[in-house]
Amino acid sequence: MRATPLPPWKLLSPAPLRQYSSTLDPPPPLLLRLSSLLQAGHFSSALRLSKSLLSQSPPPPPLPLLHHLSLLLPLRPHLAADLLISAFSDLRLLDHALQVFSSSPPPSPLSSHTLLSALLSAGRLSDALLLKSQITPPTAFTFNCLISALFKHGRPLHAHHLFDEMLTRGIPPTTATFNALIHGHARSGDPAAAKRAWAALAAAPGCRPDLISYNSMLSVLCCAGEAAAAEALVGEMRAAGFAPDAYTYSILFGAVSGEAALALWEKFGGGGGGGDGNYPLSIALHGLCRQGKAATAAAKLEQLLAAGPVPGEVVFNTVIDGLCREGTMESAFAMVEKMEARGVKPSRVTFNTLVNGLCLAGRVSEAEDLVKTMTTKGVNPDAQTFNTLVNAFARAAEFNRCFETVERMQAAGVRPTPATYGALVNGLCKKGRLPEAEVLFDDVLANGVTPNAHVFNALISGYCRSGNVGAARRRLEQMEGLGVAPTVVTFNALVDGLCRKGEVGEAAAMVLEIRRQGLAPDIITFNSIIMGHCRAGDLQQGLAVLEQAKGAGLRPTVVTFHILVRAACMEGMTMQAEELCAEMVAIGIDLDRAMYNALIRVNACHGDMNRALALREEMAEKGIGADEMTFTSLVMGWARRLDMEEAERAFAELRVKGLTPSALTYGALVNGYGKLREFGRAVELVEEMVDNKLTPGAGAVDELLFGLREDGRLLEADHLIQVVKDKIPDIHGQSQNP
Repeated sequence: MRATPLPPWKLLSPAPLRQYSSTLDPPPPLLLRLSSLLQAGHFSSALRLSKSLLSQSPPPPPLPLLHHLSLLLPLRPHLAADLLISAFSDLRLLDHALQVFSSSPPPSPLSSHTLLSALLSAGRLSDALLLKSQITPPTAFTFNCLISALFKHGRPLHAHHLFDEMLTRGIPPTTATFNALIHGHARSGDPAAAKRAWAALAAAPGCRPDLISYNSMLSVLCCAGEAAAAEALVGEMRAAGFAPDAYTYSILFGAVSGEAALALWEKFGGGGGGGDGNYPLSIALHGLCRQGKAATAAAKLEQLLAAGPVPGEVVFNTVIDGLCREGTMESAFAMVEKMEARGVKPSRVTFNTLVNGLCLAGRVSEAEDLVKTMTTKGVNPDAQTFNTLVNAFARAAEFNRCFETVERMQAAGVRPTPATYGALVNGLCKKGRLPEAEVLFDDVLANGVTPNAHVFNALISGYCRSGNVGAARRRLEQMEGLGVAPTVVTFNALVDGLCRKGEVGEAAAMVLEIRRQGLAPDIITFNSIIMGHCRAGDLQQGLAVLEQAKGAGLRPTVVTFHILVRAACMEGMTMQAEELCAEMVAIGIDLDRAMYNALIRVNACHGDMNRALALREEMAEKGIGADEMTFTSLVMGWARRLDMEEAERAFAELRVKGLTPSALTYGALVNGYGKLREFGRAVELVEEMVDNKLTPGAGAVDELLFGLREDGRLLEADHLIQVVKDKIPDIHGQSQNP
């Protein structure tokens, strides 16, 4: 029989506990207090006390602590391990918890599962799977947690292997096991497997569907477009004694259009908006708002107000939120007046929605005034209220007003949250004020506030954008040391930073680190690496990374194709660019103006004007307007063929459309006329460029001067020098024609 391999943390653990068995100083009072609480059976109180002890920075070493506490509990030493594992797990000091787990007698199932859940919450799936082999004996809960996590990480086959192992060990599956299978298969897009799990649940002894089971299966049916079966399942659910909840209605109504959701609400929730009908009605109206039909939702609400019971606050707030998101603030405030007229008092949620709407509309001063008047309505602002203002001022780079808002927040007795500081750090970083962001961040730490992942990510992204990947890595180490789990966003910032520095190989290796952390790289990760290869001129390697992304089950985005098509065009690989665009359309992503412009440019520059014009016509048929870049590409193509009549026609159309020619547009014409030795028109264009405050290309002007002098037109050459001298002070026209 093969021995179970030791997990990494066991191999790296310090020496056994006997090394701490030397003569001890008198135990600290806190340890004596902890042992007394544990001996008296007050585990919860001991856990609270131990967390206050362990939350100091840095936390005390786990193994001496375990040894000292075990000695104080000679008859029940396992309680010491249970307490420390639970405390370290709650504090997200998971490596400390793993050291205690591997250096103690078998902990209780409760503390083992606390550690297992903490590892899974932190995304450390590999460590959690290794821990399973050390839990004796594993229970249905052990397997249920891991099966859910494997589905979440896109590993359905491994999840099923674990389910088979559960059956082989004789551990009866529970309703929660089948729920994990149904939900997992729904998440991975396998409705047939989800239906098999549902059938197995119905047949399993001792199991019966619960509300979670019905909701998960309802999601499967709705996603598969089986509306009739979904409606039948709701009826079956009610017959089994389960009342549909808000999540049930969100699944049912989310699968159809807003109008259809309202029809279903009338069928299932029915008629009025009062009482139990509030949440279903709110979800149905939210569906309309999500489709950009907030005005329709408002009209429906007004019909209900005229016809029946007054809907509750949640219904009004849903419509107000929809109106605010669409920027129709006057309609939102009018709905608040109707709400108050019907005796429904606006809540903090209502005011926060209005404040957010005003900020999104750029009306931040009005949002400030609204916050000041909230208290007159008997509603006190909370952290979200102030954070919305801080966010708005940070986006506008009005950082003094950000800090003033934080001061008002504290004066109102509202404690700033990590989100408050996150908005400030993020805003400062985006405006390139990284040193100030660092000072603020360190002040936050000094004041005893542990920034969350969002705040760390903002600072790490700021370092990476400025090219200081080393500082970003140090912040990542600090983040992990404080027990804040990095996210995919954290690693994506590092990958992007490495790629910007040209260290694409190291960025690609970071993908392995992402997976080691139990996270899944996303398409943004791969896009950064593709961009890195393309910047280095290695399109083929970029295409290989695209295949890796698709192999990982990721769908390329419009950004993915933009990067690759632009690179193919830069390298003159017209066929490759066309094939990528065809693939893009095949997976349901429409070509946009940028894509058409790239294709028109590469075809025009390679002399295929028929294809370039066909693409221009295709743009027009799809209602995509040509811009300056479109016409410049056509001008360049015709000018390269020395067909200046067509080039001038494209140039004239550009102006007729109200577009402004760029230096590149003029440059193409100047080069064309220069090659034809039609210097008069070329000089006119240079003069026009200068009048329009554009800088002519030094090379093109140099060639014109050489041609004019060669033709003996010295006065015109001197005139041209006078025209461009402010733009190109060192121009002399001494080059030779190649």
